[in-house]
Amino acid sequence: MAKFLGRYPELTVEQARKEAHKLLGHIAVGRNPPAEKKQEALKGTTLQEAFEDFIKVRKNLKP
Repeated sequence: MAKFLGRYPELTVEQARKEAHKLLGHIAVGRNPPAEKKQEALKGTTLQEAFEDFIKVRKNLKP
């Protein structure tokens, strides 16, 4: 699993190492940080946004 922690000037090598160790610690205890992040993003989705996404994907629907 590849995870993008950040780019070099904004994130030093030492900071990236610390972030990687935290991430590995979460994984070691059974958590799934990417799935948790995705779930958190979905919580902010409104019904209107979900409907608009549905309409975009289903272009062959009748009015």
